[in-house]
Amino acid sequence: YLLHHQRNYGNYPKDLFQIPVISKNLRYDMDDMSQSFVLTVVLPPFPFSYQYDSYSGRWYGGIRGWFEAWIAYYLETIFNQAQKRMDSKMALTLARIDLLFAHFTRDFREARLGDAHQLIGLAYMGMDQPDKVEDYLLKAKEFYAKSPYKDPKRMIIFYTNLGFFYTERGSFEEAKDIYEKVGNVIDASHAVEHPRLLEAKIGLANSYIALGELERAREIYEGLKDSEASDTNTNAAAEVGLGELYFREQDFGQAEIHYKKAF
Repeated sequence: YLLHHQRNYGNYPKDLFQIPVISKNLRYDMDDMSQSFVLTVVLPPFPFSYQYDSYSGRWYGGIRGWFEAWIAYYLETIFNQAQKRMDSKMALTLARIDLLFAHFTRDFREARLGDAHQLIGLAYMGMDQPDKVEDYLLKAKEFYAKSPYKDPKRMIIFYTNLGFFYTERGSFEEAKDIYEKVGNVIDASHAVEHPRLLEAKIGLANSYIALGELERAREIYEGLKDSEASDTNTNAAAEVGLGELYFREQDFGQAEIHYKKAF
């Protein structure tokens, strides 16, 4: 671990020597996307994680850090369950509780505030209140920009959600700009794939169609069809997109073929 850190950053994390643990109780993981080191200390009954963030040059974690992470994970989990049940009022309540805890967070405070505002925005999306959705999503964007912890995974999720909102509102130019930012995050972090990346690509292609940029949309749809990373839903969405594209070109025979493939 120390050699890996020295090779990449030219110095040793001095705080590491302040962690009084036995080597067999350590687990180490390198997050290639966020360029952070996670050192997990397994001391039953609780695991305590110490994370070194290369962007801010700080160590985070310990008992308080573990508790904060557990609260965030628990609230987000039951928030997602409420969203699946289409219980937007419960989701909004949980998101507001998450925002309250985020204000008292010690580690990654700006990022946690961004997460909480994003959840509130998503809850309002389910309640069909677009003005509040945009307000909270843009506040989330501000907090993410202030955060010294630049996690590409977090930003991919956020930009995909924001792009979806603009698409649903019919603001396709804004949606295109946001979806393209997902690609910029991927390029900057040297990451190959992400679970939300396929969704963002479909959203970008749909925006291109709405804006009349048919060839750019075609390139994305065809690429998704041939990609090993694409799942059944992504392939179906690509076929629907190609059907829409050919329909706009008044090639109704090809449009029918692709629409049928979507089933």
